[in-house]
Amino acid sequence: MKKSKIYRTKKEIVEAFKESEEKILMAIYECRLEKSKNTLQAICDLNNPRLACAYSHFIHREPLDILRKICCLDPKYAYDYATMVDKGPRPETRFSAYQSPKDAYFYARNVYQKPTKGSRTASCKDPWYAYQYARDIDKKPMAETRDAACMSPLYAYKYAMDIDKSPRKDTRKAACKDSQLAYLYALKIDKSPRKDTRQAACKNLDHAYQYVLYVDKEPREDMENIICEHPIFKLYYDTWKYYLKKREEDIKNGIEPENLDKKYFGVPFW
Repeated sequence: MKKSKIYRTKKEIVEAFKESEEKILMAIYECRLEKSKNTLQAICDLNNPRLACAYSHFIHREPLDILRKICCLDPKYAYDYATMVDKGPRPETRFSAYQSPKDAYFYARNVYQKPTKGSRTASCKDPWYAYQYARDIDKKPMAETRDAACMSPLYAYKYAMDIDKSPRKDTRKAACKDSQLAYLYALKIDKSPRKDTRQAACKNLDHAYQYVLYVDKEPREDMENIICEHPIFKLYYDTWKYYLKKREEDIKNGIEPENLDKKYFGVPFW
């Protein structure tokens, strides 16, 4: 098996660095570049954050201002440099990482390992990372993360479910921009029917049908008019009403309600 070439002389390094970025990375990963002034100069001349970060981690193995500065041209590699080389926070890597909601979140979680105002504000530029920040780092609800999460119906719902753990007007309003999430909000968070969640759920027949079954839990004329526009859902709805009627009759005849639920509602109506 042919042994991989190790680049030592300045000429060899210059020739190697004429290759593609992927080939240079492979040489770094395989430690075919030595820790030397020539190699460092070649890396710095490329001004490539990805290569600078890889070289710092696999070859140089200690913090260096010039390499850190190059890595900080990209938030991802600023974060990687902080975790793999500095092994702690520094103003340069922090400022760069905060340019990206994703890297700001991971910087707070894995580098600072505590919430900070700057990382929270940066993470809140994206509803997904705002929700994650509240869940994993703050570990409590805050107005800033909630407002950011409410930019997305999904993360507004998840925020209410996992972090607030209670209904709120703002998270409900955001969730109601999606018919399925409006239904789920009513079912799992409000745990009761409301006019606004019902109206939002009714934008989709399937969600309207599930709403009347599992949230309203009783027939409603307004819901019937919407659901019965479609023949399949009309069949489901009429079947459900029939079983409700049978259930009431059996209760009057002394049959225990828990047995009725198993008898009539053990299968879904769609």
